[in-house]
Amino acid sequence: GVERADALFVGNMLSGNLLDQEHLGTLVADFCGMHGIEAAKVEAACASGAAALRVGTMAVASGFHDIVIVAGLEKMTDTVGKDTTAGLATAADAEYEALHGVSFVGLNALIMQRYM
Repeated sequence: GVERADALFVGNMLSGNLLDQEHLGTLVADFCGMHGIEAAKVEAACASGAAALRVGTMAVASGFHDIVIVAGLEKMTDTVGKDTTAGLATAADAEYEALHGVSFVGLNALIMQRYM
């Protein structure tokens, strides 16, 4: 169970932008009663969950930890659309993409159009 875990890695992109919570690793660990373990939030835009899995895998493969817990989560249901869109836009290049007014959804549409 969780009481045997050496570390917790939480993948998340928008908690700071949408919920004012940047410290999800320690927040989740505390909420789950996992005191005294390494706990960290891993952020890599839309790949945050996968990046957290990679960090956890490396921690075990290196022998640094024996048992880790990895989670990937986002909560976008408690915000209005424009706030969510603005948060997602932080995954774009602010100087070259967002500066021109294109939304993150629009950028993804352009990528899909290129492949169709």
